[in-house]
Amino acid sequence: MKRISRSASIVAIKKALVAGYPLVGISSWEEDQVEAALAGLCKSLFNQTPCFFPWDLQNGLTRQGERIESTSKLEDALDWVQKQEGPGFFIFKDVSSFLPNPEVKRRLRNVAETFLGQNRFLFLLGTDFIIPSDFRKDIHLIEFGLPDISEIQEIFQRTINNCVKRGAEVRLSADQMTQAAVTLQGLTASEAQHGLNKVLWGQKVIDESIITNLHDEKEQFTRKEGILEYFRPQFDLKDLGGLQNLKEWLIKRKRLFTPEAASAGLTPPRGLLMMGISGCGKSLSVKIISSLWNLPLFRLDMNQVYSGVHGTPEAVFHYAIRTMESVSPAILWIDEIEAGISGSSVKEALPPPRTESTCFLPKLFERADLTKFSS
Repeated sequence: MKRISRSASIVAIKKALVAGYPLVGISSWEEDQVEAALAGLCKSLFNQTPCFFPWDLQNGLTRQGERIESTSKLEDALDWVQKQEGPGFFIFKDVSSFLPNPEVKRRLRNVAETFLGQNRFLFLLGTDFIIPSDFRKDIHLIEFGLPDISEIQEIFQRTINNCVKRGAEVRLSADQMTQAAVTLQGLTASEAQHGLNKVLWGQKVIDESIITNLHDEKEQFTRKEGILEYFRPQFDLKDLGGLQNLKEWLIKRKRLFTPEAASAGLTPPRGLLMMGISGCGKSLSVKIISSLWNLPLFRLDMNQVYSGVHGTPEAVFHYAIRTMESVSPAILWIDEIEAGISGSSVKEALPPPRTESTCFLPKLFERADLTKFSS
């Protein structure tokens, strides 16, 4: 599975419009970015009387910032929309929790039927759509990707320029600036901007040390759920005794994470299985790899996965995959992997311990921009 780029998402929306889908669901964490993209598409398609209508629970339907009376309730807004004539985009936010409601589903179907072939399109915006089984054929779903590397580089360069204006000195090479931008991949545009503001605040000299600090911004992903644990780089290769073959292997493959390697089509390592008795250096090795390759490290404890505290193993695995997709490029450390394979920590009430080998690991190793270490 490949991370969906923002440009690819906009192309997908255009294709949905050409195909004539009257009802489109767009999944995204960036409501403002989706709305701006749709407003641009609407203007390019229908360069005439304003025909862009956003709706949310607080303001109801609006047109050019002006509220439309009696449209605060979702049902009333959909009734109003169905009666409109002429082309237009109708953007509905805060709708995902209403989808199981039979009256809402009926109204959405009626609107879609009315809009069919009329150059009128209803867009539903949300972070994670759970579509009722009897409504799945009525809606076309699109995932709106997070910022592309080019957009992040623009944010980074703009912020750096502001720092220079206030007197800061920049000691970053072109490669280091690219690496810093890559570090911010997986964040929304606002998260990237806030993270840069925090890291660069008060800095008189901006050097490569900011890269490590930017990694810390990705810790926010894990602190909110408590399933993945973030480890800040703190060890060096000299802290690991012995294991000379491993050290040479790691040093050689460090170059595979450079922009030059990516442009040449070279794929970084996808994973490594480390086995040994307790105390032989498995955990320390993983932490050192994170520092050496300058990638954020997240630990998934299999004992926690099968404890039942965070839900079923399937749900935890799904969350872990989605989270790591968001923060990649990164390293996922799967600790105590034998607990999942042997089922030694599995509660009797939970499904048999086959999830990991039949579902989780195959999907995980499809990701070329994630490096997995199991111990």
